[in-house]
Amino acid sequence: MTNQFKKMMDEAFEATKKVLKQRKKDLSEEGWNTDKQKEFYTIFGMSGSAMITVDSKEEREKVKKARSEDKDSSEAPPMDPYIETRDNITAYIYMKESVDRLFDMCEKIYVKPPLDGAPLIHGNFVNQTDRTNSSANVRADQNLGLKPELYEKVLKINIHQNFVCKPLMGFDSQVSTLCHELSHFFRSQDTKHGGMGTDDMPMVGGFSATKEYIKYANDLKSVGDQDVFKNAYNIERYFELVINDND
Repeated sequence: MTNQFKKMMDEAFEATKKVLKQRKKDLSEEGWNTDKQKEFYTIFGMSGSAMITVDSKEEREKVKKARSEDKDSSEAPPMDPYIETRDNITAYIYMKESVDRLFDMCEKIYVKPPLDGAPLIHGNFVNQTDRTNSSANVRADQNLGLKPELYEKVLKINIHQNFVCKPLMGFDSQVSTLCHELSHFFRSQDTKHGGMGTDDMPMVGGFSATKEYIKYANDLKSVGDQDVFKNAYNIERYFELVINDND
Protein backbone atom coordinates (compact mmCIF):
# COMPACT_ATOMS: atom_id res chain seq x y z
CA MET A 1 0.00 0.00 0.00
CA THR A 2 2.92 2.35 0.73
CA ASN A 3 4.11 2.44 -2.88
CA GLN A 4 0.54 2.76 -4.14
CA PHE A 5 -0.09 5.65 -1.77
CA LYS A 6 3.04 7.54 -2.87
CA LYS A 7 2.19 6.98 -6.52
CA MET A 8 -1.34 8.30 -5.97
CA MET A 9 -0.11 11.35 -4.06
CA ASP A 10 2.63 12.11 -6.59
CA GLU A 11 0.00 12.27 -9.32
CA ALA A 12 -2.55 14.17 -7.24
CA PHE A 13 -0.03 16.73 -6.00
CA GLU A 14 1.40 17.41 -9.46
CA ALA A 15 -2.13 17.84 -10.81
CA THR A 16 -2.91 20.24 -7.96
CA LYS A 17 0.06 22.42 -8.88
CA LYS A 18 -1.09 22.42 -12.52
CA VAL A 19 -4.57 23.58 -11.54
CA LEU A 20 -3.22 26.27 -9.20
CA LYS A 21 -0.87 27.46 -11.93
CA GLN A 22 -3.81 27.72 -14.31
CA ARG A 23 -5.81 29.72 -11.79
CA LYS A 24 -2.84 32.05 -11.28
CA LYS A 25 -2.89 32.60 -15.05
CA ASP A 26 -6.67 33.11 -15.08
CA LEU A 27 -6.39 35.74 -12.34
CA SER A 28 -3.45 37.54 -13.91
CA GLU A 29 -4.02 40.92 -15.54
CA GLU A 30 -3.68 39.31 -18.96
CA GLY A 31 -5.86 36.30 -18.18
CA TRP A 32 -8.74 38.08 -16.46
CA ASN A 33 -10.94 38.26 -19.55
CA THR A 34 -14.72 38.29 -19.94
CA ASP A 35 -15.02 34.50 -19.93
CA LYS A 36 -12.99 34.15 -16.72
CA GLN A 37 -15.02 36.90 -15.07
CA LYS A 38 -18.28 35.12 -15.98
CA GLU A 39 -16.88 31.81 -14.69
CA PHE A 40 -15.90 33.51 -11.43
CA TYR A 41 -19.46 34.77 -10.98
CA THR A 42 -20.91 31.35 -11.82
CA ILE A 43 -18.76 29.68 -9.15
CA PHE A 44 -19.02 32.22 -6.35
CA GLY A 45 -22.28 34.03 -7.04
CA MET A 46 -20.40 37.33 -6.82
CA SER A 47 -18.51 39.31 -9.43
CA GLY A 48 -14.79 39.86 -9.15
CA SER A 49 -15.41 43.59 -8.77
CA ALA A 50 -17.63 43.13 -5.71
CA MET A 51 -16.24 44.73 -2.57
CA ILE A 52 -16.03 42.19 0.26
CA THR A 53 -15.40 42.64 3.97
CA VAL A 54 -14.51 39.12 5.07
CA ASP A 55 -11.35 40.54 6.65
CA SER A 56 -12.99 43.56 8.26
CA LYS A 57 -13.11 44.16 12.00
CA GLU A 58 -16.87 43.60 11.96
CA GLU A 59 -16.57 40.22 10.27
CA ARG A 60 -13.77 39.17 12.58
CA GLU A 61 -16.02 39.85 15.55
CA LYS A 62 -18.77 37.79 13.90
CA VAL A 63 -16.40 34.82 13.60
CA LYS A 64 -15.42 35.17 17.25
CA LYS A 65 -19.08 35.15 18.25
CA ALA A 66 -19.81 32.06 16.14
CA ARG A 67 -16.92 30.21 17.76
CA SER A 68 -17.94 31.29 21.25
CA GLU A 69 -21.38 29.75 20.65
CA ASP A 70 -19.91 26.51 19.34
CA LYS A 71 -20.50 23.77 21.91
CA ASP A 72 -17.59 21.76 20.49
CA SER A 73 -15.19 24.68 20.14
CA SER A 74 -12.42 22.63 21.75
CA GLU A 75 -12.43 20.49 18.60
CA ALA A 76 -12.12 23.49 16.26
CA PRO A 77 -8.85 25.24 15.39
CA PRO A 78 -8.33 28.70 16.89
CA MET A 79 -9.36 31.68 14.80
CA ASP A 80 -6.64 33.00 12.54
CA PRO A 81 -5.00 35.73 14.65
CA TYR A 82 -3.24 37.18 11.63
CA ILE A 83 -6.30 38.27 9.68
CA GLU A 84 -5.41 41.80 8.68
CA THR A 85 -8.25 44.29 8.80
CA ARG A 86 -9.15 45.26 5.25
CA ASP A 87 -12.49 46.87 4.48
CA ASN A 88 -11.84 47.73 0.85
CA ILE A 89 -10.82 44.72 -1.22
CA THR A 90 -12.47 43.21 -4.26
CA ALA A 91 -13.35 39.54 -4.56
CA TYR A 92 -10.94 39.35 -7.51
CA ILE A 93 -7.96 40.66 -5.52
CA TYR A 94 -8.88 38.47 -2.58
CA MET A 95 -8.82 35.32 -4.71
CA LYS A 96 -5.74 36.42 -6.68
CA GLU A 97 -3.75 36.84 -3.47
CA SER A 98 -5.16 33.58 -2.08
CA VAL A 99 -4.24 31.51 -5.13
CA ASP A 100 -0.74 33.00 -5.06
CA ARG A 101 -0.35 31.82 -1.46
CA LEU A 102 -1.70 28.32 -2.15
CA PHE A 103 0.65 27.92 -5.10
CA ASP A 104 3.57 29.18 -3.03
CA MET A 105 2.73 26.63 -0.33
CA CYS A 106 2.74 23.83 -2.89
CA GLU A 107 6.20 24.92 -3.97
CA LYS A 108 7.41 24.36 -0.41
CA ILE A 109 5.84 20.99 0.47
CA TYR A 110 6.53 17.56 -1.03
CA VAL A 111 5.52 13.95 -1.45
CA LYS A 112 8.42 11.74 -0.32
CA PRO A 113 9.12 8.07 0.39
CA PRO A 114 8.44 7.27 4.06
CA LEU A 115 11.31 7.22 6.51
CA ASP A 116 12.17 4.28 8.74
CA GLY A 117 9.99 4.32 11.82
CA ALA A 118 7.31 6.47 10.16
CA PRO A 119 5.88 4.31 7.37
CA LEU A 120 2.69 6.34 7.01
CA ILE A 121 4.34 9.73 6.58
CA HIS A 122 5.18 10.59 2.98
CA GLY A 123 6.78 14.01 3.25
CA ASN A 124 3.91 16.39 4.03
CA PHE A 125 1.21 13.79 3.39
CA VAL A 126 0.06 11.21 5.93
CA ASN A 127 -1.48 7.90 4.86
CA GLN A 128 -4.63 7.57 6.93
CA THR A 129 -6.57 5.71 4.28
CA ASP A 130 -7.86 3.33 6.94
CA ARG A 131 -10.15 6.17 8.04
CA THR A 132 -13.50 5.92 6.26
CA ASN A 133 -16.35 8.40 5.74
CA SER A 134 -13.99 11.30 5.02
CA SER A 135 -11.49 12.41 2.39
CA ALA A 136 -8.79 14.43 4.16
CA ASN A 137 -8.15 16.86 6.99
CA VAL A 138 -5.57 19.26 8.35
CA ARG A 139 -5.00 21.12 11.59
CA ALA A 140 -5.33 24.69 10.35
CA ASP A 141 -2.99 26.31 12.85
CA GLN A 142 0.12 24.28 11.97
CA ASN A 143 1.68 27.25 10.20
CA LEU A 144 1.03 29.89 12.86
CA GLY A 145 4.27 31.76 13.41
CA LEU A 146 6.04 29.26 11.15
CA LYS A 147 8.59 30.49 8.65
CA PRO A 148 7.68 29.36 5.11
CA GLU A 149 11.01 27.59 4.73
CA LEU A 150 9.90 25.23 7.52
CA TYR A 151 6.65 24.16 5.82
CA GLU A 152 8.41 21.09 4.42
CA LYS A 153 9.34 19.87 7.89
CA VAL A 154 6.17 20.75 9.79
CA LEU A 155 2.98 20.81 7.72
CA LYS A 156 0.98 17.58 7.50
CA ILE A 157 -2.08 16.81 5.37
CA ASN A 158 -3.96 13.66 6.39
CA ILE A 159 -5.38 11.59 3.53
CA HIS A 160 -8.40 9.36 4.19
CA GLN A 161 -10.19 6.56 2.33
CA ASN A 162 -12.68 8.65 0.33
CA PHE A 163 -9.77 10.48 -1.32
CA VAL A 164 -8.64 7.23 -2.97
CA CYS A 165 -11.96 6.85 -4.78
CA LYS A 166 -12.11 10.39 -6.21
CA PRO A 167 -11.21 11.31 -9.80
CA LEU A 168 -7.88 13.07 -10.24
CA MET A 169 -9.31 16.38 -11.50
CA GLY A 170 -12.70 18.00 -11.91
CA PHE A 171 -15.79 17.83 -9.73
CA ASP A 172 -15.22 16.55 -6.17
CA SER A 173 -11.75 15.40 -7.17
CA GLN A 174 -8.44 14.73 -5.48
CA VAL A 175 -7.19 18.10 -6.70
CA SER A 176 -10.20 20.07 -5.42
CA THR A 177 -9.96 18.18 -2.11
CA LEU A 178 -6.29 19.11 -1.67
CA CYS A 179 -7.07 22.74 -2.50
CA HIS A 180 -9.91 22.60 0.05
CA GLU A 181 -7.48 21.40 2.72
CA LEU A 182 -4.73 23.86 1.78
CA SER A 183 -7.24 26.70 2.05
CA HIS A 184 -7.78 25.84 5.74
CA PHE A 185 -4.22 26.86 6.67
CA PHE A 186 -3.93 30.34 8.09
CA ARG A 187 -2.17 33.19 6.38
CA SER A 188 1.28 34.06 7.69
CA GLN A 189 1.77 37.34 9.46
CA ASP A 190 3.22 39.01 6.36
CA THR A 191 0.03 37.88 4.49
CA LYS A 192 2.18 36.59 1.60
CA HIS A 193 2.36 32.96 2.73
CA GLY A 194 0.04 30.29 4.05
CA GLY A 195 -3.56 29.52 3.18
CA MET A 196 -6.90 31.32 3.43
CA GLY A 197 -8.08 30.53 6.94
CA THR A 198 -11.27 28.88 5.64
CA ASP A 199 -13.69 26.79 7.66
CA ASP A 200 -16.04 23.91 6.89
CA MET A 201 -19.31 25.79 7.21
CA PRO A 202 -21.60 25.69 9.10
CA MET A 203 -19.08 25.62 11.94
CA VAL A 204 -21.39 25.22 14.94
CA GLY A 205 -21.07 21.75 16.42
CA GLY A 206 -17.76 20.98 14.76
CA PHE A 207 -17.26 18.73 11.75
CA SER A 208 -19.83 16.00 11.18
CA ALA A 209 -20.35 13.61 8.28
CA THR A 210 -24.09 14.15 8.67
CA LYS A 211 -24.00 17.90 7.99
CA GLU A 212 -25.27 19.17 4.64
CA TYR A 213 -22.09 21.00 3.65
CA ILE A 214 -22.86 21.00 -0.07
CA LYS A 215 -26.34 22.44 0.45
CA TYR A 216 -24.89 25.11 2.72
CA ALA A 217 -22.32 26.04 0.06
CA ASN A 218 -25.04 26.19 -2.58
CA ASP A 219 -27.16 28.43 -0.35
CA LEU A 220 -24.26 30.84 0.24
CA LYS A 221 -23.67 31.13 -3.49
CA SER A 222 -27.34 31.50 -4.38
CA VAL A 223 -27.78 34.57 -2.17
CA GLY A 224 -24.40 36.13 -2.98
CA ASP A 225 -23.13 35.77 0.58
CA GLN A 226 -19.47 36.79 0.89
CA ASP A 227 -18.88 33.83 3.20
CA VAL A 228 -18.29 31.86 -0.02
CA PHE A 229 -14.72 33.14 0.34
CA LYS A 230 -14.41 31.71 3.84
CA ASN A 231 -16.15 28.38 3.27
CA ALA A 232 -13.76 25.68 2.04
CA TYR A 233 -16.60 23.88 0.25
CA ASN A 234 -17.16 26.96 -1.91
CA ILE A 235 -13.45 27.60 -2.42
CA GLU A 236 -12.78 24.07 -3.70
CA ARG A 237 -15.21 24.66 -6.59
CA TYR A 238 -12.80 27.16 -8.10
CA PHE A 239 -10.30 24.33 -8.50
CA GLU A 240 -12.59 21.74 -10.10
CA LEU A 241 -10.74 22.07 -13.41
CA VAL A 242 -9.66 19.36 -15.81
CA ILE A 243 -6.34 20.16 -17.47
CA ASN A 244 -5.01 18.03 -20.29
CA ASP A 245 -1.27 17.48 -20.66
CA ASN A 246 -1.24 19.49 -23.90
CA ASP A 247 -3.08 22.49 -22.36
